[in-house]
Amino acid sequence: MISITDGELSALERRFRDEAHLVREYAKSAKLCADPQLKTKFQETAAIHRAHCLALSQLLTEEEGAH
Repeated sequence: MISITDGELSALERRFRDEAHLVREYAKSAKLCADPQLKTKFQETAAIHRAHCLALSQLLTEEEGAH
């Protein structure tokens, strides 16, 4: 396991919040969208950011266990 600094941990936490915000925004846009193709793109983009959240969450969980 790699050890990271508190500053790096804070940056990861900020990135997680940013990604979570993008998930909410793209999901909201998909819900409001009438165009099926655009709705699908919004949903796909939300899913990409969800995957980023999951990866960051795993990193943060590992790091919090190490601290």
